[in-house]
Amino acid sequence: MLFAHVGRSLRLAVGNANCRKEKDNMKRPNTKIILVLILILIVSPIITYLIAFICKNFHFIPPVGSVDAWIGFSGSIIGGGIAIIVLYFTVKQEHEIIEKQTELSIRPYIYCKLKNETIENSANDKEIVLKKTSYNDEFIEWAMINSSNNIANNIQIKCEQYYIELKDQSYKQVDSLEHYGISLYTILHTNAIFIPPYGEQLWKTNFIVDKDVMFNKDGAFKWGGSSFVFKHAITYCFSNILNNVKYTGKFEYAININVGREKKLYFHLHSLSNSMLDT
Repeated sequence: MLFAHVGRSLRLAVGNANCRKEKDNMKRPNTKIILVLILILIVSPIITYLIAFICKNFHFIPPVGSVDAWIGFSGSIIGGGIAIIVLYFTVKQEHEIIEKQTELSIRPYIYCKLKNETIENSANDKEIVLKKTSYNDEFIEWAMINSSNNIANNIQIKCEQYYIELKDQSYKQVDSLEHYGISLYTILHTNAIFIPPYGEQLWKTNFIVDKDVMFNKDGAFKWGGSSFVFKHAITYCFSNILNNVKYTGKFEYAININVGREKKLYFHLHSLSNSMLDT
């Protein structure tokens, strides 16, 4: 129930933000229309004056009609041109608004969460732990959840990034965690993936610990103290059912490794953030 509520809240927040943005765009006048109108209003009197001047002073073409008639004719042509230009930009703007509304109506909303079991009697309901604490290969299970009534299509993992926590509790990005005795990578799917409305897709991230790298020969924890914290960031992309718009999301979680007696390791995980990136 908690994650369902989070999913609905996330979708509502993003949807409200998009609606506010769309309303702002509809209220904001089209700058192209304004610039064209200003240009025409400046140029049209000049053109009208030149036509009248030519008709009055030059006779390359035998004069037909009065100067006032030519001024009225040129004014009607210019007015018609203005109307056509305004109509073009108005139709174009309405078409863009309709396309944006269509995109929002079929847009899927995805968020991720860890699936490993919760620690009993923990005050933090996001804190979870791996079921095993041996040095055998483990995996972290997490899920992509579609919180909308639209299909999320062509889901792919774009990249994975790793960070270690510094003494000031900030994170520093590293190319790999193998230097710290940790191997972490997500098992990719070979086939195209889609998530149905309100469905979810499970993923597994292999988590391997090398105790020979993690501990010194005297058995002390190589990185000092009795704990080590790092962050795993997963960037993924997906599209709507028409495959004409691609979205990019990012899921981050932290892993805290605590060393117990006899070098027994405890792995505590907690989600850090779900975010959508600019595409």
